Amino acid sequence: MFPFIKHYLESLDTASLPAARKVVLQPLADYIWMKRASGAEARLTFICTHNSRRSHLAQFWAAAAAHACGFEPIACFSGGTEVTACNPRTISALTRAGVQAQVIGLSYERPGTVLVGLNDRKPEWHDAYEIDIATGERRLVERNDQEIAGYLAGLDLKPRLALRTLPEGGEILRRKGEGWERILAFGQADSLTTEPIDIEGDGKSALMLSSVGRDKSALARVNLADGSIAVLGESSQADVDGVWLDPRTRTPEAYSVNYLRSTYAPLEPEAAKDIE
Repeated sequence: MFPFIKHYLESLDTASLPAARKVVLQPLADYIWMKRASGAEARLTFICTHNSRRSHLAQFWAAAAAHACGFEPIACFSGGTEVTACNPRTISALTRAGVQAQVIGLSYERPGTVLVGLNDRKPEWHDAYEIDIATGERRLVERNDQEIAGYLAGLDLKPRLALRTLPEGGEILRRKGEGWERILAFGQADSLTTEPIDIEGDGKSALMLSSVGRDKSALARVNLADGSIAVLGESSQADVDGVWLDPRTRTPEAYSVNYLRSTYAPLEPEAAKDIE
């Protein structure tokens, strides 16, 4: 459990709960206790109008409290009478409580799984987990003992590229065996214009922006087998600041440069038609 969440739960004054509220909650407590006594899973669903704030918060805190009290197995869900998106303030509230999850990767090749970074083991750094969307079960993919700031994964949801921040700037790493190997180091002057973008569909190459050794940031392709880097697009006037990717293959189709106004340069013939 996240240390901040554990501390928050331990600091709650349950004795101050009004008697009238305890009467309302007693049937729920009886249900959970009955399921626990029989060894069955208790299933709780929290409903609000839009399923955007109250229901999400109730679902999360019920699951956290049940885990802290040892009331398991228990499954918590949320729902609403209208379909809306999760309110950003819900995310902000959970973040302030110590919940920090990063979506590392989604893939049409693995529609039932999401690769997520969770910092419940060590608040400063995120380990990578595969989460089964249907069951919520998670499997550890990468234990982050190297102080990695972020991962990029291929369509198979395997981390293949990583970014690590350093006092002097940072470095981009490629997967090599069970570990990581540096392919590019950059200083503070290049930290705003150098970053990994994505892993291409075949998993053999990655895309990044880099201004290392250059006056302007360029779009580059990294060969993940040997770490070699080839420039795909550049401008003599300004940094490359954006890339169009094919949503399935993640192949770059065009890149943008903002010099007085945004302009686009095609890398594929079909993209040229869209730009025209």
